[in-house]
Amino acid sequence: MSVSGEGSFNRELFLEKLAGFEKSWVREKSRYPSAPNDNAVEVAREMVLKYNPIILHVYREKSVF
Repeated sequence: MSVSGEGSFNRELFLEKLAGFEKSWVREKSRYPSAPNDNAVEVAREMVLKYNPIILHVYREKSVF
């Protein structure tokens, strides 16, 4: 089953797309700031508030243990 729940999971296609993503990631030449631009604690808090319900939902449905 695919992640979206529609159709079957195509392992070969997934691995092909993953390899393409990884290659482009490794070859990336962008520069990133050496110092934070925002309040890192506040950004982390916002991310927890945004994504925690989704994470809890996924792990309640399918136990990883």
